[in-house]
Amino acid sequence: MNAYHTPPLHYKRGYKFWVAQDFVLDIGERIKPARAGGNNFVEISAAGVFIARRGYAWDGASGPAIDTENWRTASLVHDGLYQLIKEGVLAMEQRQAADDLMRDILLGKDMWVVRAVIAHAAVRQFGEMFMRNNPDGVLVAA
Repeated sequence: MNAYHTPPLHYKRGYKFWVAQDFVLDIGERIKPARAGGNNFVEISAAGVFIARRGYAWDGASGPAIDTENWRTASLVHDGLYQLIKEGVLAMEQRQAADDLMRDILLGKDMWVVRAVIAHAAVRQFGEMFMRNNPDGVLVAA
C-alpha cells in the first residue's frame, strides 16, 4: 500500500452557526469606524451599518455561557465586530463599545439582567485575550 502525501491543511475550528441571509444592523450611534471595511462575509460602513453576509459563520456564545436562542444575534454581532477589530477595520478602542452593544442586545432579547451582566463582565475580562491569540484563527495540520 502506498502512502498518499498531501500539502498541509489550513483550517479553523469552532463554527456552529451560518448566516442564511444577509443580516443588517445600524449601530452607527454606538460604533462608527474611521472608514468602511471588512471582508466578503462581515463589514461595517462608514456610517456604522454592520452587515453579516450570507455564509458568515460564528460559534455562538463562548466559554461557559449557555448558548440559548437569545444569544444568537448578540453573539453574531459581537463576533463580527471582534473580527473587524482583529482585521484593523475598527480600532481596539472600539472593543468596549462592542461588548456594551452585546449586553444591550442580550437585554433586548429578554435575557435575565443578571445573566446579561455576567456575560458582559466575562467579555470585558477575557475578550482582549481572544483578540491577541492567533489573530487569523488559522490552524495547520501537517
